[in-house]
Amino acid sequence: MAALNGEITAIDHKSGGTLWTTSLNRTVFADPVISGQMIYIVDYDGNLNEVDIQSGAVIKTRNLGVNLYHGPTIHDDHLYLGLSNGKLLKIDLESFRTVSSFRGDGPISAPPLVTKSFIYYATLSRYLYVLDKQDMVLLQDIEFDARLRSTPIIKDGKLVVTIENDRAIAHYKY
Repeated sequence: MAALNGEITAIDHKSGGTLWTTSLNRTVFADPVISGQMIYIVDYDGNLNEVDIQSGAVIKTRNLGVNLYHGPTIHDDHLYLGLSNGKLLKIDLESFRTVSSFRGDGPISAPPLVTKSFIYYATLSRYLYVLDKQDMVLLQDIEFDARLRSTPIIKDGKLVVTIENDRAIAHYKY
């Protein structure tokens, strides 16, 4: 788990005891994600951090140059991260380099939903973007009458998007 003070703590799920604690020395708002033996966590100062799950050692850090409010999504050896400047990055987990990106309108409000073929993400500027997963080309952009604040989900073959306006839920065929 991560704390606002930048501490990351691994807890033994059986005993509840602390396995290790590591400090990033930066504010963390986002949930970490795990892939293999690594934990990926972003901090408010714009750093993407790779942390060893066994020891808590910070393996890599990359500054992305913008504030980060939410965590990434991992799919097929890539990390997808939405930035506060409206840019969505596709980062190779091995090299930690950006392999593709797309810039939409407005700050990205939540981690993207990544499927076998598509990327869906929402912005505070009221847009839902649908991108081709392979090359991140825009397939569709849908404007809503209120801001989108959460990660879209797929339920019963429909894409479900939560919008700020009275917490309404809009359904689009997936």
